[in-house]
Amino acid sequence: MLSINRFEGKKDVELALASFALARADHSNLRLVIAGGYDPRLPDNVATLSSLQALADSLGLSHATFCASLPPSASPAISHTPPAELPSIVFLPNMTAPHKRALLTAASLRALLYTPSFEHLGIVPLEAMSAGVAVLATASGGPLETLVDHGLGESERDAHLTTGLVRAPNPQVWATAIKDLVALPAARRRTIGEAGRRRARLLFSVETLAEELEGACRGAAEVGRPVWQEEGTMLAVGAAGMAAAMFAVGVVALVAQRS
Repeated sequence: MLSINRFEGKKDVELALASFALARADHSNLRLVIAGGYDPRLPDNVATLSSLQALADSLGLSHATFCASLPPSASPAISHTPPAELPSIVFLPNMTAPHKRALLTAASLRALLYTPSFEHLGIVPLEAMSAGVAVLATASGGPLETLVDHGLGESERDAHLTTGLVRAPNPQVWATAIKDLVALPAARRRTIGEAGRRRARLLFSVETLAEELEGACRGAAEVGRPVWQEEGTMLAVGAAGMAAAMFAVGVVALVAQRS
């Protein structure tokens, strides 16, 4: 299992830990990697990592915190030497781009756990879909639009379109979903992965960005009359905002394609 988020309290990574602990009771060979941006100068980052480590202890889960991309003086709680034996939980603060590529393309990866609620878009699920990885996300915000959840069964209508699962942020519910994803046959997992790749390419690729941006520009040009004062300002701000949003999506798609 993999979780990628900044080490911030609002990302609710505790949900991934608690759910993983419940699911691991039936799958003792499971491991959870918790990776993401981390700045030792930010109190929220430091406090969040510390609280996650404490939660792992309270759940009886062995864990190690390793990061090669931070200065040795960053924190005594972060090791710069990989553990001799991998524990149940691996914290990987301030991961690098190669780290992310390696994690998302690992043959042993079964699912990405995306824990934040009410995210505007959620870039990480798109990166996972582009890499052919099933996603388990909270049933709110961006994932409701970016993911497709028609269930995991082959007999269900449109099940071949499923790119992941969206569930209420409840550890018991998520633990069940994790166990369902782990139990998937290899062929079904490949079907979900291909559906994710198709959806990311169709809706969030560089080509789609170019087509929609061109369409927006042509639509603006076809207004066919001068636009002045407040109306002109509103259109300009709206166009700039749309362009910025589409640029961000395009960057995500480009990074995912390169990885």
